[in-house]
Amino acid sequence: MRNVTGQLGLMSVPDLVQWIENSRRSGTLMLSRQASCKKFFFQDGEMIFVWSDKEGERFWRYIESETRLSAGDLREKFGDSEKLGIPLLSYILKEQLIDRERLEFVLTVILRTALTDALKWETGTFEFVDFLPADVLNGPIKISSSSVLMNSVLQYDETAQAGSVDTDHVIDEITQRICNGTTLIPPIPDIMRKILEKINGENGTVAEVVENITDQLLIAKILKLCNSPYFSRGAKVNTLYRAITYLGFKSLLSIVTVHSLSSFCPHNADEIRKVLRHSLMCGMIARELAEDIGENRETAFLCGMLHDIGKTVLIDFIGTYSVTPEARAALIRENHTEIGFLLAKEWGFSDDIQDVIRWHHAPEKARDNGQLVSLVHLADMIAHSGKGVDERLPAFSALGLAPDTVVSIVDNMDLLAQDVAAIL
Repeated sequence: MRNVTGQLGLMSVPDLVQWIENSRRSGTLMLSRQASCKKFFFQDGEMIFVWSDKEGERFWRYIESETRLSAGDLREKFGDSEKLGIPLLSYILKEQLIDRERLEFVLTVILRTALTDALKWETGTFEFVDFLPADVLNGPIKISSSSVLMNSVLQYDETAQAGSVDTDHVIDEITQRICNGTTLIPPIPDIMRKILEKINGENGTVAEVVENITDQLLIAKILKLCNSPYFSRGAKVNTLYRAITYLGFKSLLSIVTVHSLSSFCPHNADEIRKVLRHSLMCGMIARELAEDIGENRETAFLCGMLHDIGKTVLIDFIGTYSVTPEARAALIRENHTEIGFLLAKEWGFSDDIQDVIRWHHAPEKARDNGQLVSLVHLADMIAHSGKGVDERLPAFSALGLAPDTVVSIVDNMDLLAQDVAAIL
């Protein structure tokens, strides 16, 4: 297998696409920038598929919308495609989920959207490998690479002409506001401070913590989580004292933090709720993975729950700036880890929580708490994709996870999603 690697600053995305098309190459072009990654698949110089970790560029989301099938049904069908050894697009047509014309249109839209975004990447790396996975090789649809590139360039130019702000300036300003204490971030609630004191071994009892929790909505969330299938041992817990004793202070801290952040930005409540639901799912998955490798389950749950707190802050702050929807999404995606890390420091969270928040998209950069960071990294990937993860990933092999553990979690994703929706 041959591969070509380099820096996007030396060879641009348009140059790469034109080189692949002109030389009629077959293979996978992977573009990486910070924590973002896109993969474009080519056969004989034409585009046949795309994979992206960015919201709005995920193929299965489009198919879910087009077919009105549930995420669980789609995962099952995609799994059948793999078992039968049939290219995914061929299987979609075979099962008549979408007609050919509509499928080609959907794929073209995703390719154009992903490539338009990649045109903004002045820095980053690329790798072209002359290999195509079986689920895309010899698929039924091939799209002209030059056509996709031309339309992407036009879309990029239109966005640029519409006007934009210096996004680096936006992040610099938000960072300064957090560090200088001039943000609208609420002060750490008293109950969170008391829980942190308890975790850090200072004086305090469960009864004292119970006395400070008077928010009925928060109490309901705590009891719902405690009685959910992922936590329940069978006997129903119906008092706050028993719930806290059962869950532990670290799990309680995560619930209180999420509850506090859920009311932080009322004009973006739906978007915040979506982030928090993902965070809860990530926490539950991290808790299950932790048991398999002997990591502390409560710590894993806490870190999984808090890994994306930077997004809740940015969703609110960026609303005060005039940026395009695409720029807004990019700002949140590319900067939530650093902003979340600053918030965690501001609120006095422990070093392991800070490391997970900061490095969960790049576990290889974590100098400390590497196993915990890798664990949440994988839990985050599973929660986003609803599927398993590549066992060849460095984080997977470093943890020594049993493949059956991930399979079991994926098999129960629909039930987990229902639990999360009931709690948040």
